[in-house]
Amino acid sequence: MLAAAVDGGQTQANSLSLVSGEGALDLQAQSDEVRVQSKEGLKLISADAEVELAAGKTIHLAVAGGASVTIEGGNITVACPGTITVHASKKSFVGPVQRSAPLPLFPQSVCVECMLKAARAGAPFTVLQ
Repeated sequence: MLAAAVDGGQTQANSLSLVSGEGALDLQAQSDEVRVQSKEGLKLISADAEVELAAGKTIHLAVAGGASVTIEGGNITVACPGTITVHASKKSFVGPVQRSAPLPLFPQSVCVECMLKAARAGAPFTVLQ
């Protein structure tokens, strides 16, 4: 993998891209959080499959106007300061169902040998094996 940024501003011509032409692209923070932030729009898109969000504790979706959806501990909480509108030809609330989401397991230590090998080779990233 090659990653680079061009000095001189954030324009379409010199922004940062991570692309995998074949195979998965895996982004991990093994001992802290990953933040994806944008001043403008932020999109998660799957052209041919699904988008899955999984968390060990809580998934919280919120907007500046005060509306939110929180999924935590088997419960879903919908909150809003205004009106909830449901558009559906049929509404159905049935009994509980549980579906587990597999969460990644991260190593408990850093592979110092891997880091040193990558540094000696001048590689900007280390591949975990």
